[in-house]
Amino acid sequence: MHMESSLFYASSCLVAMNERILHLEGVFSRSNLDCLVSFVYALNDGLLKKELWDYVLNFKDIVRKS
Repeated sequence: MHMESSLFYASSCLVAMNERILHLEGVFSRSNLDCLVSFVYALNDGLLKKELWDYVLNFKDIVRKS
């Protein structure tokens, strides 16, 4: 039996905040769903984490206005 998988095809990639955030834009082929996915990485440093999450919150607002 062959099951069709739901593949994600990335159309663009943006690296931000000193390579601590990776934004991928693409589409899930099975559902034709366009989306933006962000991966956030921070060392166990409270100040750095705050800066990163402040950036993510501001980025969210910019994306919603587009």
